Amino acid sequence: MGSTRDILLASPAAESRNAPVIQFLLIVAWHWTLVPATMEFVDWWLGYGASISGVPVPTPFDLDRALQQLVHPLLHCLLVMMVLVEALFSTIAFRILTRRRPADRALFIRLWWRVCLWGALVLPAGTFVVAVVSGDWGLAIRVPLLWVLWMIAGPALLARIHGFHRFPPGHCEKCGYNLTGNISGRCPECGRHVPLGLQAK
Repeated sequence: MGSTRDILLASPAAESRNAPVIQFLLIVAWHWTLVPATMEFVDWWLGYGASISGVPVPTPFDLDRALQQLVHPLLHCLLVMMVLVEALFSTIAFRILTRRRPADRALFIRLWWRVCLWGALVLPAGTFVVAVVSGDWGLAIRVPLLWVLWMIAGPALLARIHGFHRFPPGHCEKCGYNLTGNISGRCPECGRHVPLGLQAK
């Protein structure tokens, strides 16, 4: 149970071999549920684009319209593009920031999923605020698609906040060489002086 909870909450304690796969599937599911649901809610809240003098016309929820939009090919193309763009550019940003560490796919996916968890609250709330303040159907309905910008930057920013841009303990701070068992006081790879406290045991 603990492992499942750790995976779902993007906890560092999630050490399961399947954790990255499960979290990636959760990321995909997040995009295919929360983003369309947010767009449908805003679409209804703003009267499906109908307004009088700029004021949205109260309209009963149209289930048939919602279902038609949810299965529309264009929506699914947009969602696929969102996931691909996020995966590509957030990976690039993450690797640039953490270039001093060995590549860590599991860490990247965990941080990407953590950004999604935050988005489960921030995305609907932010979109709703834009809808209420602006009353602009065209603007509000596009806010969920702009979320991709935060999804690109999010994993790299979290890596920076948590210090993942640095080499792990017990490694040379300059080149990342594993100093396990080294008692010479210097890195055999680059020759950098190694403070006693940084030497791995």
